[in-house]
Formats: sequence, structure tokens, C-alpha cells
Amino acid sequence: MSEADLLQALSELEQQLLHITDAVNRGEVQALEAASTALRDAASALLTTLNHSGSHEVHVALAQRRLKQLATSLAIQRAGMMRRAALVEQTLQAMVPGALSQTYAPSPYGAVRKQTGAFNTLAA
Repeated sequence: MSEADLLQALSELEQQLLHITDAVNRGEVQALEAASTALRDAASALLTTLNHSGSHEVHVALAQRRLKQLATSLAIQRAGMMRRAALVEQTLQAMVPGALSQTYAPSPYGAVRKQTGAFNTLAA
């Protein structure tokens, strides 16, 4: 394995991360799914390349530096996806108030009423 192979694998990983960034910014779910699958495949190819490298210190140092940059960028994209998901959820709740499911499952004993603190019956 040469340094060119490692650089090619890292470049492919960076390219796939750019596709994810673009899909997140455009809000296209299908493109994001395809880009995520391609990113996973590129990461697997990089791992295979690193395993066959024979652990040359120069290759490992180069890979570590670029992978840290990729990890930072991926964390930024993850935060962007969470912000977009929160925005979509808030918009859905505003447009269709009953669209989101409740936190608790319905009770088999009927609807749970809010406790008022007053006694409804008195038993001795």
C-alpha cells in the first residue's frame, strides 16, 4: 500500500462528506440516505487501506490528522441534522397539532385524568 492509495481513500471519504453536507443543507432525505451509505462504504475502504498499510508511521500520522478534521465536520453535520429535525417537528406540531404521538401509551383503563387534589369519593 502506498501513500497514494491512502490519499485516494481519504479524498473519497472527504468527497462523500461533502455530499452529506449538501444533502443536509438542501433537506433531501433520499440524497442524504445515499450519501450516508456511500460514506459508510468509503470509511470501510479507508479502514481496509489502513489495515494493509503495514502501520507506517507517516501514513498513520497523515490519516489521523485528516480523520480528525473529518470527524469535526461530521459532528457539525450531525448538529445541523438535529436542528433541522427539531424545526420540522415544530412546524408539524404547529400545522397539525395532533400529528405527533403522545409520550405515554394509552391506558387500558381509560383516559388518564389530571389529578386535581380533590377527593371524588369518601369511603370508610
